[in-house]
Amino acid sequence: MPAISTLLVVPDEVADGPVSALEETDCAVTTVESATAALAELANGTFDCVVSEYGLPGDDGLSLLSAIRETDPDVPFVMFTATSDETIASEALLSGADRYVPKNGAKSLDRLQDCVTEVTDQSTAVESRTDRHDGTPFWNERTITPIYDDDGSVTRHAGFQSDSTDRTSAERVLNRVDGLLDDIATLLSTERDRRLVEDRICTAISDLDGYVGSWLGRTNAAETRLQLTAAADVGHPVDTELELDAVPDAITDAIDSDDAQYCDGCHDSRPLGPASIGARRLLVVPLSYGRRRHGLLGVYATKDALNSRERRLFTAIGTMIASGLNAIETTSLLTGDRVTALRITIDDDRFPLSAIADRLDTEIEYVGLKRVEREATHELYIQTSESTARSPTVLTAISTVETTRTVAQTESASTVAVTITSATPFPELAQYGVTVDAATADADRTTLQLVAPAEHDVRPLVAILESHYDGVTLRSQRERDRHDWTPNEFAARITARLTDRQQTSLETAYLNGYFEWPRPVDGTELAETMDISRQTFHQHLRAAERKLVDGYFQQELPN
Repeated sequence: MPAISTLLVVPDEVADGPVSALEETDCAVTTVESATAALAELANGTFDCVVSEYGLPGDDGLSLLSAIRETDPDVPFVMFTATSDETIASEALLSGADRYVPKNGAKSLDRLQDCVTEVTDQSTAVESRTDRHDGTPFWNERTITPIYDDDGSVTRHAGFQSDSTDRTSAERVLNRVDGLLDDIATLLSTERDRRLVEDRICTAISDLDGYVGSWLGRTNAAETRLQLTAAADVGHPVDTELELDAVPDAITDAIDSDDAQYCDGCHDSRPLGPASIGARRLLVVPLSYGRRRHGLLGVYATKDALNSRERRLFTAIGTMIASGLNAIETTSLLTGDRVTALRITIDDDRFPLSAIADRLDTEIEYVGLKRVEREATHELYIQTSESTARSPTVLTAISTVETTRTVAQTESASTVAVTITSATPFPELAQYGVTVDAATADADRTTLQLVAPAEHDVRPLVAILESHYDGVTLRSQRERDRHDWTPNEFAARITARLTDRQQTSLETAYLNGYFEWPRPVDGTELAETMDISRQTFHQHLRAAERKLVDGYFQQELPN
């Protein structure tokens, strides 16, 4: 008989007893200390049983149980706890725990062994479809669990009855769209052809049981027309343009509100209306990433699909698609042969660079910006254009500045790192695929040299700046061939190739002096700040270093 794969969720200091007891009953035990770690293990592997303490760091055992039942309603769950609270016992069993074993002496480990054997040997719940008193149907789950005395003997059985309609509905949703989530995630991470990505997304949705069609589209700058960029089984070919006053209200409402819109049982036979393709339901999801909308997703279904759970799921899918399309456009910017160069001036002393120049009483140049993930701040690097007698510490008088440090100092200039709590507007510009080619500032004016994808409408970029500052003026706009990388473009291209973990590992190492000698910190300490193992930290760091070195020596980074 194969070993029982058991996930034990318990604080380290009390793990020895249950681990030994479970291993005696032929269990292969994986031990973690928190609910978060347990969910990560369940996402990456299959277990025959979960055993959890109630009191855990962070979320408690009941929260873990609830999260598990949302995604895996069938895995047996045993609550094994020192908490002597009958309310917790009742909540655990009513929430779907198969057994509740209190720690009340040496016999408790014996009971734990018996319970794990029982729940992995037999089915303890029966589910059936029945009717309420008013005639409405629901799914009724009946669970039988044994009650033990202090000697470990079963004295009686307790029966619990619960309405499992929501859970059953969730299972059906997961069964229907589970593969879709994986397909879209894989597609967005491996393909860089936007049209191909959009075509495959529409086809994947249309092929699902219960769905009858799907489309992706985007509006023109004036938001008067909708152009289909991909479509499957909707009766209109790709590149079809439709006037917005001729399409269903759900589409225009989604554009106006930037929220998902839904209609059920609507007999709208206008272009893209459900009735026009023989569907009953239509969901329209804006594909928004940051302040930018990359388009709209339309999904059609019969009466058996697109319930409230599925609509929430498609809203999340919309966010995932928008993020992926943004990454594709950013990559296009970094690898395309043509770009749009913009020169913008901002005559507002509140702009971060002008505020810094004013405090230092000298002109400054923007060098770069890094996000410090663990502190939710940004580190802004600036260089003075001439020697200044003022210490960088004067910058802490600015409300958004936390700390400063001098990175390099010469007789004629200095480079300073400024930790700021607000990096406006640079992250917002980056969401539009824009990089900062260069920037200079004095106390009154900042001049930005920006690089955007050649096909971009620049009006939203200017609007971002105007929403925060006065005196914003677009001085020039021209399309040009891509030239040799500026330092900022090189940094942006490297960043595009790094995974989040690789970038965080590289920044953590750099910011904590890991590359200095002698090192003030070691890999173990840095790994702990990221809540990962030392080995994993070094794997991420080595991968990041390799990509950085490749970029320096090759000049052309491989895709």
